[in-house]
Amino acid sequence: MKQILLGILTTSAFLSAGVDMESCKHCHGADWEKAALGSSKIVRDMTKTEVTEALLGYKNGTYGRSMKGVMYTNIKMYSDEELKNTGIGLDKKVIRGEFNPNIDVKSCKACHGADWEKAALGSSKIVADMTKDEISEALLGYKYGTYGGRMKGVMHTNVKMYSDEDLKNSGIGLDKKRLRANFNPNIDVKSCKSCHGADWEKAALGSSKIVADMTQQEVSDALIGYKYGTYGRSMKGVMHTNVKMYSDEDLKNSGIGK
Repeated sequence: MKQILLGILTTSAFLSAGVDMESCKHCHGADWEKAALGSSKIVRDMTKTEVTEALLGYKNGTYGRSMKGVMYTNIKMYSDEELKNTGIGLDKKVIRGEFNPNIDVKSCKACHGADWEKAALGSSKIVADMTKDEISEALLGYKYGTYGGRMKGVMHTNVKMYSDEDLKNSGIGLDKKRLRANFNPNIDVKSCKSCHGADWEKAALGSSKIVADMTQQEVSDALIGYKYGTYGRSMKGVMHTNVKMYSDEDLKNSGIGK
């Protein structure tokens, strides 16, 4: 069933000038897509009203659990008026994706990630890389015990209650297979992606260039420059620490970039 996006995120032009958005985005993501400290709600899925209620609640100590203390420290200096008018959030609630409403997708994402980017329990395939057909085969296989390694028992419990028809039409997965680059196995690409995004789509620490827009030559030049201190500004120190242990040859042939 096709579901329609009912709202859009406000643009930065309408964000409050009084609130330090850059600091917020360091934890919540450049597009508000992250669970801050692995714990918070995803801000991009919240309405303006929900964001306002949360911020005022954090300030007054009436909202939040594990994030309560951290958030109080971050917002206590702002006036109620500023917190009511941050401009953060959706005008209307968004229904994301075209998922089968009979499938508890929220529970799936608790292990597989908000964008299906995680290896569940550190073991599963990355769902974001799988096609709809591959997902259907896996789900049916888990249900009937014909698919899976160490995830077999866990996944059988999670899918056994669904009909074959629902599992064949979960809506999860890619329409077509994405071609992935052949990365240099000597480079810790996983750590790179923790800041730059699963598809290199993020500005790391809200500051770097978008790696997805860079050629392999541009990436190589940047990495070598970070190693020798000849490239970069605010990212210079961080990136030097991250790449100094790699050989020039590895950095020239990372496989990252277009």
